Amino acid sequence: MSDQFISIEYHQIDMRYRHTRMLNDAAIERIGRSIAKHGQLRPVCVIPDVAADRYILIDGYLRLEACKRRGLDTVLAVCQSDEKQALLSVLIGDQQRQLQAIEQACLLDELARRFDQSLSSLAQLVGRDKSWVHRRLALVRSLPQSVLDALSAGTVSTWAATRILAPLARANISHAASLIEYLTHHHVSTRQLNRFFDHYKCASKSVRQNIIDQPELFFKALINRDQEQQTRSLIKGPEGRFIDDLNAVVTSLKRLTSHVPEFFSDDNKNRINTQITGIQQLINQLHERINNDRQPTQTDNRNTLPAPDRDTGHQPSTGSVTQHGAKIVVRGP
Repeated sequence: MSDQFISIEYHQIDMRYRHTRMLNDAAIERIGRSIAKHGQLRPVCVIPDVAADRYILIDGYLRLEACKRRGLDTVLAVCQSDEKQALLSVLIGDQQRQLQAIEQACLLDELARRFDQSLSSLAQLVGRDKSWVHRRLALVRSLPQSVLDALSAGTVSTWAATRILAPLARANISHAASLIEYLTHHHVSTRQLNRFFDHYKCASKSVRQNIIDQPELFFKALINRDQEQQTRSLIKGPEGRFIDDLNAVVTSLKRLTSHVPEFFSDDNKNRINTQITGIQQLINQLHERINNDRQPTQTDNRNTLPAPDRDTGHQPSTGSVTQHGAKIVVRGP
């Protein structure tokens, strides 16, 4: 029973590998529009489960969902006979949608658990080195189940799951669950989410609880503050922004002056003196431009301040979607 094309009703399909795919509503809608216009061009991949009189869906979870949303009664499938080989074909085959790292990790984890595969055997099967397989398995096995479920449902991105939700869940599982619930129903940009987590890490326990209980208030406050900053910037104009930048420079110089270390090596002294000389030249140019109302020239801007040393030691340098899909979500504040 290899490579047979059949039509399957949804109740006949076992979705046991559903968690290995990250759903993306936008991708599903694109696939659905293609199906409505051209029909289902690519079959899903299944293997028979004779004992249960069903079919196990290996590949095509986005296509299946798109068919459901378009009101189709059946889905076109290609039936293969070997579950392990079918999973491997998803990992190493010519996919029209490149799998995300977390999807690869979930499939590798299934192969390891269901078919008792070692790290070495997995690496050989997928044509990768052991370190690649190890990194993928570590990724999926380090995430709490609640975070994996949110990933699979398309609620959050891999970035948000690994950088925000996973460490939050390790520290406070109930707070992570509350944030996942909020993200399920609200769109939050990655920048906003990152700022949220930065604020959370620095806050006291009571403040943490407040922002977890009422995240909407926190995100509204972020938006209001950003709008106020934009308004102040417009009011100040370029002259005000120039003075703000100059004040920042003065503050940095004061800090450096008050924290000069007691000892510098000769090499460090030479490098610092070179930088200071460049700064003095820039200050002189700035003073001249302000007093003479002169615009900067190309000559003025050429190598006034030495570039930072690299690996040279001490000397400064001179001179139409094909019925498949992917997932993208929030990134952090």
